[in-house]
Amino acid sequence: MPGVATTALGDSSDAVAAGSIGSVAIDRLTGFNGSTYDRIRTLGAVSLNGLGQLSASPAVPGASVVKSLRLVAAASSTTRQTMITPTSGKRIRILSVWVVWPNTAGNDLNMYFGTGTTEDTTLTKIIFRARLSTNEDTNGSVQFPDGAGPVGAADEVLSVRNSISNSDNPQWAVHYREE
Repeated sequence: MPGVATTALGDSSDAVAAGSIGSVAIDRLTGFNGSTYDRIRTLGAVSLNGLGQLSASPAVPGASVVKSLRLVAAASSTTRQTMITPTSGKRIRILSVWVVWPNTAGNDLNMYFGTGTTEDTTLTKIIFRARLSTNEDTNGSVQFPDGAGPVGAADEVLSVRNSISNSDNPQWAVHYREE
């Protein structure tokens, strides 16, 4: 029911039959930039209290659902690896990044857009850089608001790279949308 005015949907004062699991309403919200967003919320029964927002439209119209990918990067390599190749004609927008490095040796773990040999090829394409070791921090992460995270060019891949060659494999996880 996207586009149905909130006043036509009812609110939490609507009657809910005893023993029911509740009802759902869809609100149309308007952002500061004039864009509209649909929000699904639960109403009524105790069993649904506290769930709050269950689903939301993307902040960028036409963007895909949130996608996720986990990559165990190649060990014994400092060569760039492609983590994600977008659908033809699409751009990748990052929502969150997480990386873990299970070794005492310090390692710079880098994520960036493009196929540059290193993250320093084009500094403006760097998304995330973490210096990790089990002596300090073993994992790093960053989250961005939906629609506000770094975005690559159309057809630009998402790359990762280690700064040292070692027998351990860094592990990456990313949440993203295609636009």
